[in-house]
Amino acid sequence: MRTKLIFMSFLLALACRAYDCPVCELANGPLIIRQIPGSENTVREYFKEYKDIDTIYAIVDPVGLCPRCEAVIMPVFNRIKQLKPSAKTFLIAGYHNAEAAKKYLREYQIKADFEIYDTDKAYDKFLSSNFGFIHIPYLLKIIPASGEIPLSIQAFGNSAKLIQSFLYDDIELEQKAFARTPDAEVNFKAPQDYIIPQQILPFSVPDSITLSQPHMLPDFDGNHIAFNDFLRSSVIVGTLSEDNAIHFSAEIAADSTERYRFITLSDKYTREDYDDGSLRFMPVSPRFMPDGRLGISYSLPLLREENDSTIVYANQPCVLFVDTINYEHNLLPLENGEPHGLFFGHYRIYPYGNDIAVMSQPRTWPLLPKDEFENGGSNDPTVDAYYEDKKVQAVMSARTGQFLFEACPLPEVSRASKTGHSFPKALSDTRDGAIACADGFSGKIHVEKGGTISEYDIFNIDPLSLPVPDSTKFYSYDISAMYVPYFCRYIEDMKLGRGRLTCLVRYGRLGNIDKPEAYTVVTLDLSDGSFEEKTLKAGRNAAVSAYGLRRTAGGDVQPFRLAASGSDRWVELFPVTTPQRTRSNRAPR
Repeated sequence: MRTKLIFMSFLLALACRAYDCPVCELANGPLIIRQIPGSENTVREYFKEYKDIDTIYAIVDPVGLCPRCEAVIMPVFNRIKQLKPSAKTFLIAGYHNAEAAKKYLREYQIKADFEIYDTDKAYDKFLSSNFGFIHIPYLLKIIPASGEIPLSIQAFGNSAKLIQSFLYDDIELEQKAFARTPDAEVNFKAPQDYIIPQQILPFSVPDSITLSQPHMLPDFDGNHIAFNDFLRSSVIVGTLSEDNAIHFSAEIAADSTERYRFITLSDKYTREDYDDGSLRFMPVSPRFMPDGRLGISYSLPLLREENDSTIVYANQPCVLFVDTINYEHNLLPLENGEPHGLFFGHYRIYPYGNDIAVMSQPRTWPLLPKDEFENGGSNDPTVDAYYEDKKVQAVMSARTGQFLFEACPLPEVSRASKTGHSFPKALSDTRDGAIACADGFSGKIHVEKGGTISEYDIFNIDPLSLPVPDSTKFYSYDISAMYVPYFCRYIEDMKLGRGRLTCLVRYGRLGNIDKPEAYTVVTLDLSDGSFEEKTLKAGRNAAVSAYGLRRTAGGDVQPFRLAASGSDRWVELFPVTTPQRTRSNRAPR
């Protein structure tokens, strides 16, 4: 028995709405991809080996960035072949390591008539997304002889009506002039005061484990380091030993019981009926908790019967708690924010007192199209009322997974730019009764201890310095693109230490996840607000795969980075920094 899977995540739900012209809706929003004007020669050169093919039907896949989205690739290709057997399908795989990408795609049985492994993501030279970068699979119609790309849509659906229209209808694309974020100049640069690593720790893993690169943010606590391997769907844990080397300790992933825990189907279904390779079991980011456990944010499939022929496929956010001694598991499902009118993004989890915090935002733009909330007053990010009481973080019970309250106010620069929750990526930390939280992009940090909240700015953006919002760009990613030059710094991580708060700051266009311009470390003295910022000196002859912060056994915080060259891996530790008492940004209240 074969079943139809309906993807119920936000974006996929948008794509599956019933419209008179589903291709028009996908091609024109809310996530849009376009050929860069004047790039026909670049397209012809890219596909020069295939110039004799009349029309190419290609899916551009930024490999591993959206695993659940990738599950739709083969159903789309299969539908194309069903409706047009002579069609030539192409898979354009964007990933820096072609061998690793091919192994990953083969594991999930993703393939096409022709495959291009684009290790430099050279498709960025002729494709531009209003989101800022290509982060999901897109389906393209390409004419290699002329270099034209007449149609491009999100590869989210495979209905016969949608694919039939994509193949044969003459669809007119709306002209879009959204800013190409990768080309935007930034207004702030990292300081030229550098620090270099003081210690190099070799990192050994068994020959049987082939690593790709860390995904999201690695964490290092005491002698334990953990990171999510991008293409393995698992978390790697290493331990720093007395020989000043890090040795592999464990590979952590949800076990079979945990992976299928949220699948509630009747006995008439066997596992082969619904697990056809499209299910994804996705660890996201690891974080060491104050109680010593490792918490891993997790997305697991939730399946239930819609009717006799349909299974609904949704996402169940969880936290997998693992002790670092016996590696015993405790899986905690997290409450859905929908009853509260909120969306909880569990992609990164942080300690918040004895509980955990995740990103929180209202269910409005960019999560919903404007016709679902326009003129909705306090739910419309284009009006001032929206900004009166909005927060950026949801605190969840570490015991029950239930929502407790929201924390960390949306900054004033969001109001000034009318960008709503487009830029915040909330983070927090806890130590010795203090709780720090931040929105990430405004430079503002809130520290609470003993009922007193202090505010600090480790960098500052004057709301009055921002350009006046362009109302013609409201309810689109174009409005966010206006402010990329201003919101070009982001607090990637922060940790409380002994009387100090240390922040890892990423410089560069926020729409380009692959190429940050620099990382800095900002050390803030909590007693008087003085701080110091230094740039982490770039490494040589190695590929730096991730930066992070380590809390030592003594309570200090130091930056680190993971690096690799071939099969060799190591961790570089930077020195602990102490702020110079030259500037105060403390504002108790």
